[in-house]
Amino acid sequence: LLSSATSQKSLLHATDSAADEATKSAPSTESLTLFSPCKINLFLRIIRKRPDGFHDLASLFQAVGFGDTLHLSLATKSDDD
Repeated sequence: LLSSATSQKSLLHATDSAADEATKSAPSTESLTLFSPCKINLFLRIIRKRPDGFHDLASLFQAVGFGDTLHLSLATKSDDD
């Protein structure tokens, strides 16, 4: 786990750079490539259920230096649709 604010800033800069590079590699407007950084939940508590049905949460997490690259594209319509 990262222990200093400097390390956290470096990690955020690194993940932003990876996301920028992944987005630049998208071949057309019908596709999208995004970087999704990982995180570790150190603490997660459900505080209460709100009147709208959602829950208020208390959470503490740490970003880590890796993640997934997501490649999204529009599906082509086939004869089976």
